[in-house]
Amino acid sequence: MASDSGQLADFLERFKDLPGFDVEDTLRRLEGDWEMFVEFVGEYRAEFSTFFDDFRGVLDAGDLETARRNAHSLKGAAGNIGAVNLQAAAKALEDACKERDVPEIRSQLESVEAAFSEMSRSADLLTGGGS
Repeated sequence: MASDSGQLADFLERFKDLPGFDVEDTLRRLEGDWEMFVEFVGEYRAEFSTFFDDFRGVLDAGDLETARRNAHSLKGAAGNIGAVNLQAAAKALEDACKERDVPEIRSQLESVEAAFSEMSRSADLLTGGGS
């Protein structure tokens, strides 16, 4: 166990300020399992890789309820992996969908894309040397 706690300490030292993430809180929820954290971030990025094309499709079709549900799913999953910036942006997108404000939805979607890009760059940092 001592080596495990040493590896966790090394991981935290290296990634505690990972852009877009609350790494310490997420690792607390994962009971220090940093390898699971890295795995979850990679799975999240893959799972939501088509989010933006899919979201634009439902938005263009005028299906604002499906758009809201999709934003809600993105928000919840981002929270699960500790991607706090993406979670906040997805919440604003979900709120715009609830208001049925299409110009605001499009504006918030740009913010979500920026936050998703930040999360993806951080995921690259994790997988490139997080283990």
